[in-house]
Amino acid sequence: PKVDSEAAKHLCQAHRRPRPRVAEGRILSEAGVLAGMDISDGLLDDLGKMMVASGVAAQVDSWQVPVHPLLVLAFPDRALRMALAGGEEYELLYAAPAPVMDATIARIPGAAVIGRVIAGAPGQVSVLDQTGRHLPVQEAGWDHFRS
Repeated sequence: PKVDSEAAKHLCQAHRRPRPRVAEGRILSEAGVLAGMDISDGLLDDLGKMMVASGVAAQVDSWQVPVHPLLVLAFPDRALRMALAGGEEYELLYAAPAPVMDATIARIPGAAVIGRVIAGAPGQVSVLDQTGRHLPVQEAGWDHFRS
């Protein structure tokens, strides 16, 4: 599908000038969220870092990951991969007990539960499809120290 110039402009602008989620961060802090970070190096990469720091693993429900409709239009076969492995979004990623999650999601438009923290090797992140199958995840995100 062809993406019109306005859609392309919107996607480029979102990448070049991400909107910092300062107000949302305050809501998370007030709600008592203790595990969180921004997604600057890619969702899966940053989630892995957060899980290493917490000594746990995570499962991501691929169909719950918010993907901008214009990204799907522009890259129908790669939009999910881009949402999982891209970077520079500076969206917020956080983990908290269910009641805290429910309270924050009610106050932050567009916030979504995309998975769960599980026991496992610290930093291990798996991605599931809607049938519960593990999706292959290639190396994702940005590593500042990779040579």
